[in-house]
Amino acid sequence: MSNIEMVTNHYDQIFIGNFDSGKKQIIGPKPPANCRFCGRDASEVTFKKVAHSIPELLGNRQLVSTDECDDCNQHFADHAENDLGVGSRMNISFILAAHC
Repeated sequence: MSNIEMVTNHYDQIFIGNFDSGKKQIIGPKPPANCRFCGRDASEVTFKKVAHSIPELLGNRQLVSTDECDDCNQHFADHAENDLGVGSRMNISFILAAHC
């Protein structure tokens, strides 16, 4: 199975849009029914922070999600995104150098 087939067979396309528009592109229900990660709803957690569907450190400035609670957003910011940034720093450097 090719990589493209694997992706199309296992993932649903939830967004089609222009990332060059400069405007935020919002995915997810509004208001959110519950957090897609922890499952808690608005009676248990808040949904006030901007939750980037793809981390900002990977270049995403526009695609945001409404269904990520502030607690999970903070957890990812404190843990997963930092590890992702450190782990991908060399790859990003090579990509940037290749485009110079």
